Parts: sequence; structure tokens; C-alpha cells
Amino acid sequence: MNLKHLYSECQKDNILLHATISRHSNNQVLDKKEDKERLILQLEEVNSKVLELEQELEICRDEKLQVQEEKDSFNAKNIRLNAELNYILHNDDKRIVDIDAFVLENKYLKEVLKQYKEEKKAALALVSRYKEALNQKKLSNKLS
Repeated sequence: MNLKHLYSECQKDNILLHATISRHSNNQVLDKKEDKERLILQLEEVNSKVLELEQELEICRDEKLQVQEEKDSFNAKNIRLNAELNYILHNDDKRIVDIDAFVLENKYLKEVLKQYKEEKKAALALVSRYKEALNQKKLSNKLS
């Protein structure tokens, strides 16, 4: 609010300076070099003030956007937590799905399956070795 007020004051000062300059140029020629320099300095000061205020306004807009994004994320989190609390308190049939948990469980189950397949392969190799050993023993018993 304060920035807008200062900005509007600077705009009014600019308008007054333009009016003063045009009045002086129309009614009388500025003879004194000092008056011209003073008016130019005033105009430069007002312009620098306007630039500062515009920068501050831009900073305020950026901060407002950040605050709005934070607010939206907190609102979304609030909605999720309310849904979970309602489920817990009311024991609702609709189950809340935690996708991260499913992904982690899926990775874990894939690893377990991979380990079981390796164990099966090792067990089958061991069984085939025992079969060969048994067959060789049977053959050696028959030959003897």
C-alpha cells in the first residue's frame, strides 16, 4: 500500500514538473541556467525514485508469488492429511493409496523374486549334480 502511494506521488510530481516546464517554456523562456539545472536535478531525482519504487514493487510481486505457492502447497497437504485423518477416524472403506509405498514395495519384491530365481537355479544345479553322481554310482555298482 505504501509503495503504491509513493509511486502515485512520484507520478503526480512528474506531471507537475512537466506542467511547470511547459508553462515556463510557453510563458517565458528560462533565462537562468541555474533554474534549468535545478529543474533537471529535480526531474532526475523523481525519476530515480520512480525506478526504485518500480524495483521494490517487482520484489513485492515476486514475494507475493512465493507466498501464494507456499499457501497452495500447504492447502494441498492439508487436504491430504484431512483425508487420511477421516479414514483413520471413520474407518472408511475407501483406502488411501500411498504410491511411494507401492513403488518401494514393488522394488523390494522384484529383488526378492530375483534372489529366489537365483536360489532356484543354484538348487537345480545341485540336484542335477546329485543325479549325475547317483547315476554314476548306480553304473559303477552294476559294473562291479
